[in-house]
Amino acid sequence: MISGSGYCELGENLKNTRMRSRKAISLLVVGSEANMLHLLSDVLMEGGFDVTSLHAEDAVADALELVEPMAIVCDELEGVFNGERLYAELQAQGRADSIAFVLLSDSLDSKRTASCLNAGMEEFISKPFAIEELYARIHKAVRSRQRVSELEKASEVAEDVGFAGRLEYMDLPDLVLNLNQNMRSGVLHVDVEEGAYRFDFSNGELAGAVGPGGIMGRKAFFRAIRSTSGSFTFYPGEALSGALPSELMSAGHLLLSAVQESDEYGLVRGDLPGDLQLSLTSLGRSKSGELPAVLLPLVEGPHRVMSVAALINASPRTDLEAALELLECMKQEIVVGYDKESSQPA
Repeated sequence: MISGSGYCELGENLKNTRMRSRKAISLLVVGSEANMLHLLSDVLMEGGFDVTSLHAEDAVADALELVEPMAIVCDELEGVFNGERLYAELQAQGRADSIAFVLLSDSLDSKRTASCLNAGMEEFISKPFAIEELYARIHKAVRSRQRVSELEKASEVAEDVGFAGRLEYMDLPDLVLNLNQNMRSGVLHVDVEEGAYRFDFSNGELAGAVGPGGIMGRKAFFRAIRSTSGSFTFYPGEALSGALPSELMSAGHLLLSAVQESDEYGLVRGDLPGDLQLSLTSLGRSKSGELPAVLLPLVEGPHRVMSVAALINASPRTDLEAALELLECMKQEIVVGYDKESSQPA
């Protein structure tokens, strides 16, 4: 725990608080007391941050001409250095638009906390605080500020100009809502770990969706929504004429359904075998004329045994719909799982 009276009780715990596997975030740390400023900077560097420290008597605006921090961490001291006043000065100078602001305060006043957050600060942290909490709140503040910046750029862009960004800062649901609300027309390319997606928009509505392996429509859109990292690029174009595909007409309804499926799919998929191959039982073969769509590849294709992942991927239905069909088929013993190595029923 770090306290306002001296950031004490660090001891050996400091050695055990290094951040793991996180991208370095650049910080400008501002404080009025030299020893506390030095100790706070050490704590943050131990957490994997790239730190530049500045005494409160020096001009923060001048420092921002030399460094480009992703966040300012302001360690205020009651009666000596006021962080709220510093933030107001940065706002007046137009310096706070793209930099997250984290205030460390001795104050426990809820009204002042609300005032600071309503003014636009990303975080207000009362002392004393836990070191790990400080790290997490700084990361959260930076993500929040960068996400807002991406949204502002997308909203302000002219109709004949495209834009690009990262899903880590502006996720796909927010991006689609932005295109829908601004009635944008064009092509949205999304590149994620599993491959590339293309979404066609006409006056803000989704007119087409294609994903890796040729998946299309709702299946492609619903799967892409689950991606939380990657890049996107929007290329403006003309609105499409004619009727749009009925399953893709309402972006708002699609987003709601996609987010719901994203929450439920992991649970259903977890109830299905991971490494087993599935094959039709004699009961399934007797019902081959009325099998669910997810099992048709076992009847129509060259393979009589396929994995759960392959069947879900081959189904024209969304991933959740296909997984639910498979789960029901296993419960009814229409299909059975086989071990890959032994070829024996599991």
